[in-house]
Amino acid sequence: MLAFLAKRLLSLALTIFGASVAVFLIIHLVPGDPVSLLMKNPTPEKVAEARARLMLDKPLPVQYLAFVRNAVFHGSFGQSLVTSRDVAADIARTWSATAELTIAAMLFGVLAGVALGVWMAARRGHWPDLAGNLFSLLGQSVPIFWLGLMVVLAFSLGLGWFPAGDRLSAQADFEPVTGLLLLDGLITARFDVFHDALAHLVLPALTLGTIPAAFIARVTRAAVVEALGQDFIRTARAKGAPESRVLLRHALRAALGPISTIAGLEFAYLLGGAVLTETVFGWPGLGRYIANAIVARDYPAIQGALLALVCAVVIINLLMDLLHRLADPRFAKVAR
Repeated sequence: MLAFLAKRLLSLALTIFGASVAVFLIIHLVPGDPVSLLMKNPTPEKVAEARARLMLDKPLPVQYLAFVRNAVFHGSFGQSLVTSRDVAADIARTWSATAELTIAAMLFGVLAGVALGVWMAARRGHWPDLAGNLFSLLGQSVPIFWLGLMVVLAFSLGLGWFPAGDRLSAQADFEPVTGLLLLDGLITARFDVFHDALAHLVLPALTLGTIPAAFIARVTRAAVVEALGQDFIRTARAKGAPESRVLLRHALRAALGPISTIAGLEFAYLLGGAVLTETVFGWPGLGRYIANAIVARDYPAIQGALLALVCAVVIINLLMDLLHRLADPRFAKVAR
């Protein structure tokens, strides 16, 4: 177990290093000068002064080493060229919104995907199985930004069931505690805030959770169908166990390994998918922050936010690998 952990930590460090190099080079090799774009009346003197202050006049290796030194030893990604605020503070301010959206979307994706996958497996070969497979295929194929626009058009602008945009209504007077508004509404007994935040969360969470729900449904179906053909299932049926118990207690339990692995991977991918979802719904999270920074060519904001996103993804993958090894009896026996 220790050897596995050491290898995964080394892989994590190499992944973050490679990602930091890739992000840095992609941003700096794109044509255009962000300083000239941001200045209203750029003069050669002002542009040169600003480039020197941001070290944009230095060679790329020097700029990269300065970026890594400040990030590792000082926890700083520099100041945003647009807002003039510390990028690390902006990331901390927007991260809670993305975390709340991602957790809600993943919760919907797992519950809906597992339920649909079990339903398909129990009726394999019949029309419910075909309909479920069609839904799963559509869920994985439809672009998330198009789905978000259709959801807003139908359920917000058309039916008026849910609001679209931001996390709370404009008239809401509330100071967050943890940044997770649903949790903050409960712990402060502000149930009006809880209901308002939940209403704003429904549409973006359902939109973002559609892709993992579709993928988890297909994986669940395959894993449950495979489990239903095992000897222990035939033994349970021979003992007179009801089919619902065979399906839920025995087959689904045996399929939890691959389901949990895929769920962990999908949770990490949701962080990347949040960029489009937050932009469509005006959700004030890290994804929307990255999109705005890209439009403004805000180098420090893009570098810092993308690196924070990469770190979150690789750490989540590491945790899921560890949980999988601890939960799998084959690995647990080896560890002992």
